[in-house]
Amino acid sequence: MKLTPNRHLILFLLSLGLVFSACGPKASTPPEDSGNGRLELEKVTGLVFELSEGQLSATPRSAGTKVVDTTPLSEARVEEILARLGDAPVAPKTEDFALRTDSLAPPRKGQRLQDSFKPASTTAPTVEPAALLVTRAAPQGDVPLAPKLSITFSQPMVALTSHSEASKLTASRSKTLPVTLTPEPPGTWRWVGTRTLVFAPDGGRFPMATRYTAGVAKGTQSALTSGLEADYTWSFATPTLQVETTAPAYGPTDQRPILLLTFNQRVDVNTLAKTLRLEAAGKTWAFDVVDTDSVATDDRYQWVLQNSQADRRIAIRPNEDLPLEASISLTLQEGSQSAEGPLPTPNDQTSFFQVHGAFEITEHHCGYEGCRPWDSFELSFTNPIDAENFDPKLVTIEPKIPHPQIYFYNNNLSIYGATAGRTTYTVTLDPKLKDRFGCDRRSLEQEDRRFG
Repeated sequence: MKLTPNRHLILFLLSLGLVFSACGPKASTPPEDSGNGRLELEKVTGLVFELSEGQLSATPRSAGTKVVDTTPLSEARVEEILARLGDAPVAPKTEDFALRTDSLAPPRKGQRLQDSFKPASTTAPTVEPAALLVTRAAPQGDVPLAPKLSITFSQPMVALTSHSEASKLTASRSKTLPVTLTPEPPGTWRWVGTRTLVFAPDGGRFPMATRYTAGVAKGTQSALTSGLEADYTWSFATPTLQVETTAPAYGPTDQRPILLLTFNQRVDVNTLAKTLRLEAAGKTWAFDVVDTDSVATDDRYQWVLQNSQADRRIAIRPNEDLPLEASISLTLQEGSQSAEGPLPTPNDQTSFFQVHGAFEITEHHCGYEGCRPWDSFELSFTNPIDAENFDPKLVTIEPKIPHPQIYFYNNNLSIYGATAGRTTYTVTLDPKLKDRFGCDRRSLEQEDRRFG
């Protein structure tokens, strides 16, 4: 059996270990750190190993160094010892870095033909043109808004040119355009490309309350001389007159209120007034059309006036006072027409209002979870408080609260202050306190409310 150098070294070390482990006494306590970074070894007998950093030395070893006599092991003994070690660890296999495969070549469009640039035959094939079709037409049916009309054909209808040249072509051929539109409002026809024709009405949209019919006649030819095989017609309609908002926007009104209606399109107020019906307390009331200058600063009308156009609203006022607490209904009757188109409204549209009543307290409470110190006193009235003539001195509190703060908004009054616990407070309202309607024929007697 032939041993490799590594195996010789292993056998030699094993032999030394067996020899000295059998004859020498064991070392005593483990070494301790002396504090200077070196381990102090106790003097021991037997075999002692000292490990240190190896350094080359020019001085040869002493000739007096004792060498232990050894006896080579037999091959059988070596095999027995090596059998105890088990199988030697296998070194892991190393592989080259796994690179991804190259990307596929990009696909080529179409089929590559190997042929000369000039075709072998100079005779063009005969192609029968297909019939002309309308591929798209818009708008159609009932639409909320119609900003433009467009129609697209399956084949070119005009030569390819610039937009400016196409506009000139459209203007010069306005009487021979392939599309008819009835009724046709003022506007402009123009070609978008060679197959699409667009009509843009003046004002940015088609007039409301109108039904339009458009069509292309049979036999209309394209630039390829193909003709339309049958008439093509379609229609669309814009919305009829509708009420959008009303004013006063909230709260009761006075006995001769200005009632404001706004609409989704232009109206002629004199014509429209004939189709309005004003009812209250079970009877019909006469009214006049008025302007809105007197209510331009009224908070109940401001938002509606700012968000509507003057030619899309009407304001009316009864010719006489309406009864107190009467419910008012203002109806735009079926068949009403706008100033834009002939289509009438299909049904009645009614808006409701309420005449104010007596100026009274409807509710009072202290805080929101019982009456506790520092909670506010809250009072609610049937009508809005007169903001221009309100004076905090018209409200008195007994016993007095240090530095009370009195606020109001619309028909609510709030009192804040350093209220004390286990105390009953009386709030007294002076008869001079008025609502926004002036308290005409609705005097308010002195009234007390208790909190606590």
